Amino acid sequence: MRAGLNAMAVGSWSDTKIVIRPEDSPTATKDGPSPITVTNARGQTATYPNFSLIVPKIQPPTIITVALGAPATNPEDQTVTITGTNFLEAQGTGCVSITTPAGTSLQLSVQSWSSVKIVAVLHMSKEAMIHNPGTFTLAVTTAQNESSSTQVAIAAIHRNLRTAASKAPGPDMRPYILLALVAVLVGVGWLDLRRRRSRVS
Repeated sequence: MRAGLNAMAVGSWSDTKIVIRPEDSPTATKDGPSPITVTNARGQTATYPNFSLIVPKIQPPTIITVALGAPATNPEDQTVTITGTNFLEAQGTGCVSITTPAGTSLQLSVQSWSSVKIVAVLHMSKEAMIHNPGTFTLAVTTAQNESSSTQVAIAAIHRNLRTAASKAPGPDMRPYILLALVAVLVGVGWLDLRRRRSRVS
């Protein structure tokens, strides 16, 4: 389907009704009237000459809070939970990225996405450049290519990582300690038995 010279995103299609999604058609003609043309699967077309498209204004996203934490699966990684508005319901081509003070940028791995909350993971162990102290810019870009950014301190990430590492359980040494005690007792018993035999002889 086309409005003017631009293709339109179709939400649903039947023999008698077509629903278009102007919010998913960033190149849609917003001024009217203009002809709209429908082309079916057989290549047949029909045109309505006076079509006016009203596209609702897309509000840019807004970041309200950013919370940092270490995921249970890998304490070396960093979970980034972002709350805000207008992130859109689905991620689509949206992304979360960070930029270091030196200007290097990389994308985070998005775990979940909704219109008001995004959870992403920063793989700290694989990104040595993140270990430099300072602040970096965290940005959210939606599928409509609207973006918002905020400043986050890298020092907080380092602090969380150290805390997580200090809380990580070490190897269980109790079986080794028990074996060592048994070995000592066996050795003492063997020496005592030799002394007794030497006295008898």
